[in-house]
Amino acid sequence: MPISSSSSSRKRKNKTPLDTQSKRQKARLSLASDEAGIVLVLGQGELGQLGLGEEILERSRPTAVKKLLEVEFIQVACGGVHTVALTKAGEIYTWGCNDECALGRDTSDTSEAEYLPGLVDGLDNVKIIQVSAGDNHTAALADDGRVFCWGNFWDNRGSIGLNLAGKQPRPIVMLGDPNDPVIKIGSGNNHVAALTANGLIFTWGCGEQGQLGRVAERFCSRDTRQGLKRFLQPAVARVTQRSKKDIRFSDIFVGPYNLFAVNAAGEVFACGLNNYGQIGNGNITSLYYLAKIDSLSALNDGNDERQILIASGEHHTLILARNGRVYSIGRGDYGRLGLGPDVKECSHPTEIETLANSDIKAVTCGLAVSFAVSNSGDVYSWGMGTNLQLGSSTDDDILTPTLVKTKESYNFFAASAGGQHTAILGKKK
Repeated sequence: MPISSSSSSRKRKNKTPLDTQSKRQKARLSLASDEAGIVLVLGQGELGQLGLGEEILERSRPTAVKKLLEVEFIQVACGGVHTVALTKAGEIYTWGCNDECALGRDTSDTSEAEYLPGLVDGLDNVKIIQVSAGDNHTAALADDGRVFCWGNFWDNRGSIGLNLAGKQPRPIVMLGDPNDPVIKIGSGNNHVAALTANGLIFTWGCGEQGQLGRVAERFCSRDTRQGLKRFLQPAVARVTQRSKKDIRFSDIFVGPYNLFAVNAAGEVFACGLNNYGQIGNGNITSLYYLAKIDSLSALNDGNDERQILIASGEHHTLILARNGRVYSIGRGDYGRLGLGPDVKECSHPTEIETLANSDIKAVTCGLAVSFAVSNSGDVYSWGMGTNLQLGSSTDDDILTPTLVKTKESYNFFAASAGGQHTAILGKKK
């Protein structure tokens, strides 16, 4: 049975140009953290996504994954109900639901294999520098610019496969041009985007909501003449349907059903689902090709050395602006915007003033939850409390950013949220 992170936000009470001297160029965009630490998890773990074993299926406070205490990690990515963690040495550990092969390894040996971390198969002698995760798939970027994927994609009618051959239980190469290596990847629920060194964005997967940025609305069904080939073969996202020139980009951010991109001038573009105005174009019309978003571009203006960072949930978006302030936009119920009890929806980026003096360096979203990480090593959370993802002692919703507390003292430096769980990287003080 497929896992959809969008189905896991129910209230728990109702449970349910380039140097080419080497054969392949090394990816050059800074992806994972320069820091390394241990993995801590919290939330719901009925399908093994906490990695704490079969007996521990829920945690309301950040809890260290004991099997991995001796391993240094630089990035973690939460899928719908699986977790992917990247080590300082470039190896990948996975745990959680493997029904659709999202773990990239054989878990048939024991009943507990999905509930405990294990190394991904088939990546010997490959150094991975970034990972991403969706509902039922995982993607990994190697230091030579190749993109590996495994698992499966789904659309609203069911399985569409990871590629034309179907679901893939082990890593396969999806992109790998040595003359234009990929430098950053991102996963939505059922799509992947990859930014190349030459500034092109390749996308593949489900495109029903416009998230691929290259398929017109009338062609978004698998029933068209090209069938699934149109979606599953990586192709370049475009700014307009008739664009004859490839706009070059310098960064990408991928949400569950959308894609954000930044060009060299600092202008922000977006496409995908917009039913709550979450891509910031001032209306609720979804976009099937990348379009410039003035409201977000304005937040990337200025002389500050930092660059804009964007994170999306299902129906909301967080922006860490160039000035260091955090803004939110989109659907506001359960407190996911962090703007207090009176804001149910927001059609323009609005500053979360309670974070103004917190020196935030990163933001991330789950389905209906939000997180911010500060330069001082703190994590703030807000949004739906149902799945215990927020690190409070209850399942109450949190309407404004609140400090995540732990029994032991940690310097946190990265976080990721999935459908029902959260993972954080940190070091003991």
